[in-house]
Amino acid sequence: MKKNFKNVSGGLLLEVLFMLAILMIIFPIMQKDMKKRTENLRNQMVVKDLMKLKNAVEIYLKKNPTFEENVIIDLDLKNLVDSGLPSSFSGSNVLGQNYKVRLKTFGDTENNGMTYDAIIIATGNNDIPAVRIREIVKEAKGYAGYVEDGMIYGPNWQLDVANWNTNNDLVPIDNSSIVMKTGFSRKEYKYISRVANVGSATMETDLYMNLQQINNVNNLYIGDTLEVVNLNANGSFVVS
Repeated sequence: MKKNFKNVSGGLLLEVLFMLAILMIIFPIMQKDMKKRTENLRNQMVVKDLMKLKNAVEIYLKKNPTFEENVIIDLDLKNLVDSGLPSSFSGSNVLGQNYKVRLKTFGDTENNGMTYDAIIIATGNNDIPAVRIREIVKEAKGYAGYVEDGMIYGPNWQLDVANWNTNNDLVPIDNSSIVMKTGFSRKEYKYISRVANVGSATMETDLYMNLQQINNVNNLYIGDTLEVVNLNANGSFVVS
């Protein structure tokens, strides 16, 4: 009886040791998989934040705010709340980066027209590996880019960092930054404003005539509707 008990005890001990050996092999694999899943989830959260900012910025800038010519500024995120950004938006992400919405204007309204461009920057944590930055960029599906050798590289676009770092009072874009393009670009003249919507491949145009004349007009379309206008002999009319 004692012999049988010893045999059973020895068999159980071997089974326990065998299971422990298997767990020692499997646990690191499971731990690595869980870590990767957590990283992917956090990457998605960052992209979600960037998309919220992108949508709010495009709506905000389409309202035709007035900015000085040839400046680079960071917009206060509070200004975007009325354009769809949640009031609870913290301005930072789960990776310890801070968000910046950078607006650039160049040109002038009198001659060649003034162009408005905007980008969104996540920056401020130099400990994020470059491969992680690229994973987040890939998750953004075309809108985001990574920084390398003074250039911002998206899947099919690139920007020169120097063109966005000219204001020394602002946080610089560096290799730890994630940069998202907006679909907004506006070319504004003294009386005309054009807004390109990249997503729908359309162009919106607003006229600010202030009782100025438009000459040589045959038909005037507002939306898809042909507006009947009383033309002068020279084909001009006054827009109030």
